[in-house]
Amino acid sequence: MKDRTTGRARGFGFVVFADPAVSESVIKEKHNIDGRMVEAKKAVPRDEQNIMSRSTGSIHGSPGPGRPRKIFVGGLAPTVTESDFKKYFDQFGNITDQLNL
Repeated sequence: MKDRTTGRARGFGFVVFADPAVSESVIKEKHNIDGRMVEAKKAVPRDEQNIMSRSTGSIHGSPGPGRPRKIFVGGLAPTVTESDFKKYFDQFGNITDQLNL
């Protein structure tokens, strides 16, 4: 994702896989992109984050049914391009959507 004002990379992005099983396996692995270890975890919508933080004090999992397909990737180096990002995650499975870095 990019800062709307400056256009600079904010160090994170999102990727959506066609198969939820791929998302689950990606979340379980460690990832090194452009020489930096990055964090991949289930993307939790902001409205769910607010509900969960009020009720449990943490953001683990989702209260709703279903398996995640969208993952959050944090800790990206500012040098990682959208192309690099997509190329890296393409190796795991079919990507249906990628939100700009």
